[in-house]
Amino acid sequence: MKVTKVKDSPGLVRDISNKAILNTNQSALTSYKLKRAREATINEKFDDINRLKSDVAEIKLLLLQLLQNRKL
Repeated sequence: MKVTKVKDSPGLVRDISNKAILNTNQSALTSYKLKRAREATINEKFDDINRLKSDVAEIKLLLLQLLQNRKL
């Protein structure tokens, strides 16, 4: 694979055969992957919290219905 440096971008090279721009900065790539993994984990936690809120609301509704049926 033949590459040339991208002007004014020390961490980037261009693949001559397909004109693709490639990042050669491994620490930036590692940082990006870690950040993306953290964001995915945070999003999973938000989804879990929202599911729990929904479940609690449903349980409350069922308990209220139970209490109302008992009074009748």
